[in-house]
Amino acid sequence: MGAGRKTQTFTISESVSSRGLSIKNLGGVIFGCKQSTMRECLLKQIFGLPSSHGSYVSNIRQGLPLFLFNYTDRKLHGIFEAASNGQLNIDPYCWTENGEEKTPYPAQVRIRISIECKSLDESQFRDVIADNYYTTSHFWFELDHAQVEGLKALFVPSLTESLVEQYLGSDNVIYLVGGFDGETWSSALDSYAPSHDVLTPLRPMSFARSYASAVALGGSLYVFGGRVGARYCRTVECYNPRKDEWILCTPLNREKGNLAGATLHNKIFAIGGGNAFGCFPDVEVFDPTLDRWINNQEMHQKRYGHGAAELNGALYVVGGCDGMDYLKTAERLDPRDPSWTKLPNMNSSRCSHSVAVLNDKLYDILIKLGPYNASQYS
Repeated sequence: MGAGRKTQTFTISESVSSRGLSIKNLGGVIFGCKQSTMRECLLKQIFGLPSSHGSYVSNIRQGLPLFLFNYTDRKLHGIFEAASNGQLNIDPYCWTENGEEKTPYPAQVRIRISIECKSLDESQFRDVIADNYYTTSHFWFELDHAQVEGLKALFVPSLTESLVEQYLGSDNVIYLVGGFDGETWSSALDSYAPSHDVLTPLRPMSFARSYASAVALGGSLYVFGGRVGARYCRTVECYNPRKDEWILCTPLNREKGNLAGATLHNKIFAIGGGNAFGCFPDVEVFDPTLDRWINNQEMHQKRYGHGAAELNGALYVVGGCDGMDYLKTAERLDPRDPSWTKLPNMNSSRCSHSVAVLNDKLYDILIKLGPYNASQYS
């Protein structure tokens, strides 16, 4: 792969680059990188090889086992899997200086981590792929099924620092969940790394839903409630970033959409919402250690389309709609108090808005077809 600077490419004959395995016999593929390019591979979740390898990279199908060989220290990393079919120029500017030139590694595939494992020294895996070596230091990247199983048997799951954290650090990312493109609702999930200005597509949700809520807790992303077509749901899904996979969790106690979500003391709060029968003052609390939703103190008002956030150890809920009118009321739940506390009203009624915390202040933001409108509470 690229070296993060201007590079030179050299033509390699197809006979050297390829074993010529068929799709049926292709059990996996090793991709190459250098220390200077490994970070970009993991950040963008994409592997690439020169165009001379395109014949077998194009045979990669989603789910195929993949491995990454670092030429700098000659270690093999795994276990990855293809998150897309292999093709040319998924990202035509990868591994180039400032992303301004065409990539020298256009035979590409999107990837995800299947099992996070300790890397292997070449001396550890060499015998498994001995038939692939055509010089003492170069080997074919195509693997048959027996070789893949042999490599998998060598890898030991890592229980310490992850490969991603090692090369990218543990900077926070922003998750973009679902959405509407003007025609259809989306099940897509993307992550945005502000420090790198990179948007990375991830494994989508099990199904597209509208008017759901999402929160982050314990390094995972939870999406709950919402509507599928005309049907409200109580489904809860949890996304594991390390494995790039979704799992189903214990569902909400009842179907609802337009609910608000927040976290407090390592628990998830599903607040309010509504369905075809009306809107609710309900509050459900999910404790991952118990794996169940428990009913909590109800709000003073029933609400849907409201905003919620945690600030200084308490939950704040503002605005929304009670089924008849838009609301400008606000209330707070402090675990040390027996019930919700009414707060001063906002300056205006609003629904389908966002609430955020910055510098110990609560901001309520309403996006219109024009300049945004924000209120502040402290």
